Amino acid sequence: GKVGKGGVVRDPELHREVIEEIWGFCLQRGLSPQGVVESPLLGPKGNREFFIYVLVPQDG
Repeated sequence: GKVGKGGVVRDPELHREVIEEIWGFCLQRGLSPQGVVESPLLGPKGNREFFIYVLVPQDG
């Protein structure tokens, strides 16, 4: 699998793939993703966390 022991993802390429999938998911639903920020803090098990800033259309 692509996920390490304990569910921790350490591969930066996999991080990128997942972010791109979520970005596309947002676009398909009429949302407007604006950017991605990597959290300076790791999750409890060492997982890298990301925040995606998404705008919702006023008419949506």
